[in-house]
Amino acid sequence: MPNHYSDMGFLIERQEDISELLQNLYETGTTIPAKHGEYRYITVDNYIEFWLQIKKNNVLGLEFHYSSKNTISVKFEKYIKNKNSSKLGGSVYVWNEGNFPMILDVPNLDLYRKIKKDSVISMQISAYTNTLSLFDSKEDYDRSQEENKLQYASECFVPIGMFTTDKNAPPEAYAMLSGTIKSFEKRANSISNKAYYYFEVECLGIIFDIVADTEYVSKEPVIGGVLNGEFWLSGKML
Repeated sequence: MPNHYSDMGFLIERQEDISELLQNLYETGTTIPAKHGEYRYITVDNYIEFWLQIKKNNVLGLEFHYSSKNTISVKFEKYIKNKNSSKLGGSVYVWNEGNFPMILDVPNLDLYRKIKKDSVISMQISAYTNTLSLFDSKEDYDRSQEENKLQYASECFVPIGMFTTDKNAPPEAYAMLSGTIKSFEKRANSISNKAYYYFEVECLGIIFDIVADTEYVSKEPVIGGVLNGEFWLSGKML
């Protein structure tokens, strides 16, 4: 599974690389008190967010997120229990206005611990790439589906992280989605200067902010074309 730092233009190959990056950026951050400790909130280029989880000066974990102006309203179902997450991290199960369910990892979850079932909340979703395919048009995408036994529409969302054979495993924040490319840009973060792609993709009424390592982008994207792939989903509560 990709480590997804490269989707934001970072060259991270070892745990030591992450530690060095955060040490260099730590003083630029802001401390945000939370229910079970605090976050050190660090931003790069106004898009990239690091949420360092801290309790009594001990680092418990790290989440990251790609920020944008795009927001959606979702209906809250429940918090997801995960023994591998600290109390400052975790996931939620939500519905997009009753249309389809999503599991989202939430970088700032401990700031929103008292949400009740069926509450409508605002979130912004960023998607990090596991696989990615590009098509110049919906017709090209449809032709690519013709030989498949199971054919997917040019705008579809499948929460694949909810399907597991292990009854004891919690659902995970992974999805397969296809959507229409509304915009794209080749960006580079100011720390590494390594390029990556940013896409705004519309899928069933939602704008997903998708970031991808340049290695995933084998051809020039086209506005109005179709992007398809599997992604890890981060959802920031607002």
